[in-house]
Amino acid sequence: MWGALKKLFGRSPAPPDPRPPEVVVDAGTAEVRFNGVPQWRIEWSAIREVVVEVTVVEEVGYSEAFWQLAGAGVDFGCPVELVAGADEFNARVFSLPGFDHESYRRAREAEAVGRPGRFVCWQAAVADPPYVPPTLNKNNESVHGAD
Repeated sequence: MWGALKKLFGRSPAPPDPRPPEVVVDAGTAEVRFNGVPQWRIEWSAIREVVVEVTVVEEVGYSEAFWQLAGAGVDFGCPVELVAGADEFNARVFSLPGFDHESYRRAREAEAVGRPGRFVCWQAAVADPPYVPPTLNKNNESVHGAD
């Protein structure tokens, strides 16, 4: 009887079904999830740079390309292909104005031949610095550049 009870209560729960990483895209954001758990999230409007990073481990013949999106204190990464939702995500990234398809092509070629590298595919336009009004003295004269 103890053996039966130990078997019954000693069972460990079945491990969750492992899922491939997924990238979920909506109108405002992209989010990477592992086994359904959010890992990274970035708003499309916050992206300042899009890079394809090719990682290579020669000893085992491994090479893979990863998206690296950076902006506003957020770094976001996911595989270029081996991730659920890649087609929708890639289409969204490719639609960024001025996306460098040639740089992307070179990154994919590097991945295919096992050559590591960092390939910048898009950068946000550099914004003008914020306007700073001049400082005025008590006579309403600008003190910028005054000696």
